[in-house]
Amino acid sequence: MALLCGDRRPPVRPTPYPAAMPSQPVRTVWVFGDQLNATLGPLRDGTFDLCMRDGVVPLAWSPLAGGRLVTGENVRPELLAVIDDIAKARGTTREQVAYAFVLSHPARPVVLLGTQKPERIVTATSSPVQSLDRTELYRIVAASEGRPLP
Repeated sequence: MALLCGDRRPPVRPTPYPAAMPSQPVRTVWVFGDQLNATLGPLRDGTFDLCMRDGVVPLAWSPLAGGRLVTGENVRPELLAVIDDIAKARGTTREQVAYAFVLSHPARPVVLLGTQKPERIVTATSSPVQSLDRTELYRIVAASEGRPLP
């Protein structure tokens, strides 16, 4: 390991990255995947539909709403009740149900954890629940919006 002092930096050496670059462009879109948002953002505004149509991978940021889903702070009680019921039935946690909610969408979003806590990373990657069935998904959407689906 080299220590850098002042302006003394190791020389930059060119790397043959172009040979390692994919022949197709990487296509992603960053979306706010907060199921606590009353409008459910990308689920309702057509973002995920466009991603599926155009072959773009959505990057779902903040599936735990900045940790509020874990703490229950400023979250609809009916939403917490539904998520807790699903978590109990599946033998898992609110956190893992939230990740499964995002991963269940057919656009195949990638969850961005946004944490530096090792225990949260372990919890997220060791979830036994990777998807939810339609009934569970609809229950979460209805509770998030505060009204039943048509």
